[in-house]
Amino acid sequence: PAWHGLGQCFDEPMTSVQALEGAGLGWSVEQENAYRFKQAYHFGGSDSYQSIPGFRLNVRSDSREVLGMVSDHYKVVQNTEAFAFLDELVEGHEMMYESAFSLRGGRKVVLLAKMPGVRQVVEGDTLLDYVLLSLGHDGTEAVQFGPTSVRVVCANTHAMAVREGNQKRLAIRHAGNIKEKLGQARSILALASDQFAQYAETGRRLAERRLSQSEWVTFLDVICPELDPMDPDYTDRRAVKIADRRFELLGAFCNERQATAPRSAW
Repeated sequence: PAWHGLGQCFDEPMTSVQALEGAGLGWSVEQENAYRFKQAYHFGGSDSYQSIPGFRLNVRSDSREVLGMVSDHYKVVQNTEAFAFLDELVEGHEMMYESAFSLRGGRKVVLLAKMPGVRQVVEGDTLLDYVLLSLGHDGTEAVQFGPTSVRVVCANTHAMAVREGNQKRLAIRHAGNIKEKLGQARSILALASDQFAQYAETGRRLAERRLSQSEWVTFLDVICPELDPMDPDYTDRRAVKIADRRFELLGAFCNERQATAPRSAW
């Protein structure tokens, strides 16, 4: 299970509905009229509420918590709808649901499915293929779908996966024929498998590429540069912290026993 208790991880095959129920995400989104409070400004007057034209409130069905205010053109994509299109692939043993969770009180819901097979770059270093699906109920983002190599179980790993998949994910806006657009997402899975295979092959080539000490130091200067004494933010404490980190990275690069591909570009 996820160490922080946020994401619900699954060990057995199940449908998306079962996964959502197991993760406590079986609630739906309902829409209500939006109103603004109007205070009386003269003696004897009474406070009132005025309807806000063109807008609606997305509300959780269980807690009645307001998730966000959206335009009246916004089409709700329920948790069950967004995730159900993967069921055919899961039932066909092409994938297995790995984890599911919500963020910010249900404003965002995330489902991760694992694709079959394990790819090995070098002995002891394997890659697992995942498909990430997330949707927001606060009106700030579209349904997101795409491949990732990050095992998503919390907000931090979700952010990593989104950054990794920015160029290869599909965004589905909450407008038009949502079901038709979700169906188009299936075509991405075929491409995802090819992308994962290409990534693993690139990793193998990098693992075979030995780096010299000077090449590694050049790379180290890019990912963890030394602190310039002339930097206005320079402090001895920061300089020591960075120096320690550079020493750790250099040790990891040179460690022949712990690294799976020591002194390599991988």
